[in-house]
Amino acid sequence: GYEYFIVYDKQTIEIMAEKALKEGFINNINLNHDDNNFVEGVTLREIYIKDTEKGINPKGFDDISNGSLFATYHIENNDVWEQIKNGTFKGYSLEGYFSIKEELFTKQLKEELLIDECIDLITQIKNK
Repeated sequence: GYEYFIVYDKQTIEIMAEKALKEGFINNINLNHDDNNFVEGVTLREIYIKDTEKGINPKGFDDISNGSLFATYHIENNDVWEQIKNGTFKGYSLEGYFSIKEELFTKQLKEELLIDECIDLITQIKNK
């Protein structure tokens, strides 16, 4: 019944990204986690995990932790693109079913922590 801000370690993010790619879910895009609202015209262009030891360090994201997942999508769907530009959509999430071991969760009472990160990501996508 609560929303949580969950931080996964690098290994878990790698497993999640690989599974999404392997099983073909990475281009199954829906709006607002609505399984009845899938959209066409949104295609993965690139996906990578920040790893400064390997030289993978996206410009402007120096304060983001190693192990963070980045994805760039090509938006050909004009309706979705307009909603991104006007601020209707401010983020992207990797959707899935997870078994979570409760340890140290910080209850997310407001979306402010995520909004800034999502706005930065959407701005980068929009400017490409």
